[in-house]
Amino acid sequence: PVYPSLDELPPVLHPTRGWLQNCNSSPYTPPEEGGGNPDPADFPAYFGRDGDGPRVNMSHRILSANGGFTFEDLAAAAFDTHAYEADRWVPKLVAAWEAVKDDDSDENRPASMQEVIDALAAWDRSLSLESSATTIFMLWFEMNYGRLVSGQMDDAAVIESVGVIV
Repeated sequence: PVYPSLDELPPVLHPTRGWLQNCNSSPYTPPEEGGGNPDPADFPAYFGRDGDGPRVNMSHRILSANGGFTFEDLAAAAFDTHAYEADRWVPKLVAAWEAVKDDDSDENRPASMQEVIDALAAWDRSLSLESSATTIFMLWFEMNYGRLVSGQMDDAAVIESVGVIV
């Protein structure tokens, strides 16, 4: 394979946001204020990918929320156990349940579904070994990640996917 020279790599110098980040993320995101990010049109497709995953999005939130880091701030960020993707998806799970819970036509829906939805709704979204809500959410999220991010799940499919793990 032919590798690019250093001069051909996407450059970002003195980002206005004050930080650079790389955890298998696109070099084109998050959008830099003032257009400081490289333009994907200027580089071969293999230099970056479309969109970023949960780990990248989590680091963007952590880095963007702080104007500067002390050593203690960095240590706390490194050991942050908050499930940021749950902030996005648990409310959607609860709303999907509310939309279909009174529909008695699904005979395959587990009777324990309300208990599972209640556990997720009450969850503080802190990842821990003792939390059954952590286990339920992470299993559900990992099983359905591709369909979730591509928008292929309506309310009924979301609830059906929870029923699979209950």
